Amino acid sequence: MRELGSMTICGRYAATRDKRVVDQGLVQLEAMNKDENVFPVELSISSADSGGGEIFVSYIRDISTRVADQTELVEARDKALAGEKAKANFLAVMSHEMRTPLNGLLGSLQLMVGTELNGKQAKFVDVMRTSGQMLLEQVNNVLDISRADAGKVEKFEQPFEMSKLVDEVVTSLKPMALERGNALSVNLTAVDVDGAMGDKARLSQILVNLVGNALKFTENGSVEIEAERHTGSDLVEFRVIDNGIGIPNERQQTIFEDFVTLDTSFTRKVEGTGLGLGIVRRLVTILGGEIGLESETGMGSVFWVRIPMARVQSVKKPEQVDTETGNDEYVHGKYSVLIVEDNEINRLIAREMLQGLGCVVAEAIDGQAGVECASVQPYDLIFCDISMPRMDGIEATQQIRHGMGPNAKTPIIALTAHALPADIAKFRAAGMNEVIVKPLTIESLQNVLEAHLIAHNPIESSSLASVLGNEKAKEVLLQAGDEIGSGLDQLQMMVVDGAASKKIRELAHKLSGVAAVVGWSSVHQSLSDIENGAFDLSASELENLIKKTRMLAKVSTT
Repeated sequence: MRELGSMTICGRYAATRDKRVVDQGLVQLEAMNKDENVFPVELSISSADSGGGEIFVSYIRDISTRVADQTELVEARDKALAGEKAKANFLAVMSHEMRTPLNGLLGSLQLMVGTELNGKQAKFVDVMRTSGQMLLEQVNNVLDISRADAGKVEKFEQPFEMSKLVDEVVTSLKPMALERGNALSVNLTAVDVDGAMGDKARLSQILVNLVGNALKFTENGSVEIEAERHTGSDLVEFRVIDNGIGIPNERQQTIFEDFVTLDTSFTRKVEGTGLGLGIVRRLVTILGGEIGLESETGMGSVFWVRIPMARVQSVKKPEQVDTETGNDEYVHGKYSVLIVEDNEINRLIAREMLQGLGCVVAEAIDGQAGVECASVQPYDLIFCDISMPRMDGIEATQQIRHGMGPNAKTPIIALTAHALPADIAKFRAAGMNEVIVKPLTIESLQNVLEAHLIAHNPIESSSLASVLGNEKAKEVLLQAGDEIGSGLDQLQMMVVDGAASKKIRELAHKLSGVAAVVGWSSVHQSLSDIENGAFDLSASELENLIKKTRMLAKVSTT
């Protein structure tokens, strides 16, 4: 044996009586053949007493093939793990890279709908919104599958009204039903099905996918949602019933697999990637339920889902908010908001939406600027991007939280295209209260305002005096007035002397931030005009803007 040198195992045992191998069962060693090639072996040596003395019985086997197979399996496992990690990283990057432009696209289209459009323009905008939403849906589907397969989708149980959830699903899909000429109805057959404890968001996602799928494959027909609780059980069963084209028997076994569609022809009428039912299957499993179907070609289908959800006797109804006019608490600019975002388009979208909701909005172009703004002026709410130059959103949040400034306890909302659960957990650990995944919508922003501001009746921080007191507020305003006044003098000299446009823009931006944090919106806007026109406006136009800003600043300080 190679390991023993010139002394045999039995010889060493005879000399030392040390049982390192003898009577130790099977051991794995390396051996060397006559060609001096080393190979793995499995060896067993047993000893026994006999009339002629102690005897040894040995067994040796070449295990080169087995070791090679094991090594191959380990390498395959390591490669698979590396592949999963690479896939997760790829999805995280693609999530961000795809959601960021989608945020600008869909946000702009949503704002455009509120403007005056002629018939043709409105039609084009509607087509663009639909296409953008379809693209976003496919991005979300891929990410949902990745999260589920990685075991990173967790249940979040809360009491909710079953009937209200089903009504919300029906309301969201009614336009699709009308487009296909279908009647969409609800039948809740059991009284006690209404109050339940469960994951409302995941259940909603399951029903939307199932009902949406039924509507796709039904034309000029009907789709019905049924729900009932099994007698004496926490099990709630949902059924989505349609009289559409049905599913052939040979396809029913694979219908819940990924990328499976009923019609793979180039002329198919129904578009889709075949991911919806795969996601539903995963979500049902995560919720501890089961899913199945019954179908007959040409007669329709019944998809059923059974999920355990405990009964809840009463569900507290959330306060209602007028979605048309908003809430008077914030329609008239009661709340001050800071947007920390390096992407100019994203800032534009967020600013326009928040101002439309009545907020007074200040902006910071990166995390470092956001920390600086938050150290001077108290805000009711801070929206913070994650990926930014100089300082990212996580570090900015940590500095705001751990600092001595006026926003250490202010709600901070992440605005991000990073949708993976590990990312979201990291944001919350840094001190962020909530996460809005891009693209932004007016509804998502309004929900945040309602959750973090209106429900808590905060002080009116748009007034410095209400927060800092009269004396401190006067001191801050005087300091701001002096800084803006001297800054305008400097801007005037820079324009007259033909200074670089970049320097003019940087100073105007700095002064604009000062005006924003003390609530001088007109001064802030005028300085923003100087900042934005630094490269394009003539010297005389810039001088006129500086003159206008002086007048506005004088009014603000009196």
